[in-house]
Amino acid sequence: MRRFPMREGGAPDDAALSGDAVHFYIEAQTRMPQFYMPYEHTHSVLEFYYLHQGQCMYMINGSYVHLREGDIMIVAPHVRHNTSYTGRTASERIAVYINTEYLPEEVTCGVFGLRDMLSGSGKRILDHAGRTLIMNVLGRMADEQASPEQHSETLLSLYSGELLIQVLNHSTPAQDIFIPMTAMEPDIEKALHLIDTRFSQPLTLKSVSVQLGLNPAYFSHKFRVSTGHTFKEYLNNARIRQATHQLIVSDDSITKVAMDCGFTSSNYFKDLFRRYMGCSPRDYRKRATVSSKYGSGTAK
Repeated sequence: MRRFPMREGGAPDDAALSGDAVHFYIEAQTRMPQFYMPYEHTHSVLEFYYLHQGQCMYMINGSYVHLREGDIMIVAPHVRHNTSYTGRTASERIAVYINTEYLPEEVTCGVFGLRDMLSGSGKRILDHAGRTLIMNVLGRMADEQASPEQHSETLLSLYSGELLIQVLNHSTPAQDIFIPMTAMEPDIEKALHLIDTRFSQPLTLKSVSVQLGLNPAYFSHKFRVSTGHTFKEYLNNARIRQATHQLIVSDDSITKVAMDCGFTSSNYFKDLFRRYMGCSPRDYRKRATVSSKYGSGTAK
């Protein structure tokens, strides 16, 4: 893998990504487990965030969503966001800051679906081919930025356009629940963390409430008031969320995906998947494959 430029701080200042200065910037950071950014921030430009290794919680506009290795976040300009890192090993993320006004017009106006993808913020799941292609483009961008020449700005514009097109062609919008972080109490935060990290285990409302030292009925009520979802709804969503990821990035059988995601019955998994996603796991995998070949639809 190419050596990406590393920064100790955050992204370049907005002033450096506006006017006649830098319009495209790439950098990487390695974060140890339990690192968190204690403040939300915004950029005046688009942020492309690629989690190359590890896992993290991505907070955006007061809510959070879980990212795993290979996931992408597209963050629109002026949207509040920050990150905290989970898991047991170090995480590596690569970020590209893009002033979309300086992208080639053929990209911004001529590529169907791209404007919709960039108009909002959201998580996307890359397929196998997409990971290789994305790293190739990111590597070329890093090389160009490290050794700039006369036409480097033009090349970075072209590479940024290629990057976004490859994301459009080789990724699928995630269907995650975004959980509000406002006034979230510590025991509910712990419950969410337990579900997000141990969904493959036989978790129940009672077992989690015991770990938290709460009465199950009280915990059930508190969980729903805090998150807007029942415990079972959130647990099922976490499992389906992982299943959609695994269906795209692996060739595992439907039954193995179900078992790996915490379901004890493949038939129940298939019924629940259809209820959540509107299609069977097999059809979802086929659609993702077609999407990766011919370009995906609009982002959600």
